[in-house]
Amino acid sequence: MARCGSAPSLSSTSPRSTAEPDAAIRAAVARVLAASGRSARDVRPLGGSRNRLFLCATNDGELMVRLARPGEDFADPRHELAAMRAAAARGAAPAVLWTDDASGAFVVARAPGHALDPSAMRDGMVLERVGRALARAHDGPPFPGVLDPAAALARYAGALGDAADVAAVGLRLWRALAPGRRLTSCHNDPVPANLIDDGDYVLMVDWEFAGQNDPAWDLAYVAVEGDLDEPGLDRLLAGYGVSGDGHFAARVRATRAMVLLVNGLWDRRHGGTGAQVAAARAAMDSEAFSGQVRAATAEDAL
Repeated sequence: MARCGSAPSLSSTSPRSTAEPDAAIRAAVARVLAASGRSARDVRPLGGSRNRLFLCATNDGELMVRLARPGEDFADPRHELAAMRAAAARGAAPAVLWTDDASGAFVVARAPGHALDPSAMRDGMVLERVGRALARAHDGPPFPGVLDPAAALARYAGALGDAADVAAVGLRLWRALAPGRRLTSCHNDPVPANLIDDGDYVLMVDWEFAGQNDPAWDLAYVAVEGDLDEPGLDRLLAGYGVSGDGHFAARVRATRAMVLLVNGLWDRRHGGTGAQVAAARAAMDSEAFSGQVRAATAEDAL
């Protein structure tokens, strides 16, 4: 969820860590590739990732390798890998070439194109491609596991020890949005860096938080992390295949506040200021917000 291990750009010109992987890491990558029937000529860490993700020049072309990784923020690797396979079959993720379900290590095809950055989220054509990618991800049998944003918020609040009021606000909001809610297969962490665009098609990477959730969550997450204005959100919704003034659009707009609350507490847990919480409260105090919740939960919503 909130920005854990978001994948960096995969383009040849994108920033990467300048640190060379040490011998132990290189040996671990070599073992993963050998298990998949491949060998590496070059191993480069992908900068900024907490997922031990590497871009490898191999005898089978450029591939991405992720090593097994510990950490309390990470989900069940079996769920992640099952979601990746399903998403790849739907045209929403790179092809999965090899996995170790027990550890979460995997080898996947390098996604063509480059990871989006916030400036790309000003381009309506890009947003429509992102909307179509989300629609593909959501269209299919359930992913294993369920991501409950209210439960995540409570967990983060418990870890902080001084944010019970924020968790209570989030729980009330999530309950208010419950009427008409349906769960579908969601990525749950579609930050721009996890969206790989080749100019025609968007694929998503970093499926560690994938699971069943309200589909509005994914679109609201893009809206928040991409800092979309209303025209931008309309283009995202259009790519997804829905009207910008319908019930689902209202659900996405109201869900933005929940995204801000969850991300704010995640940010505080990791040493940030949690400024997103104040932004969420301001949004929920606005005149338009109660109307968005009413429209999102109308009897014929969705």
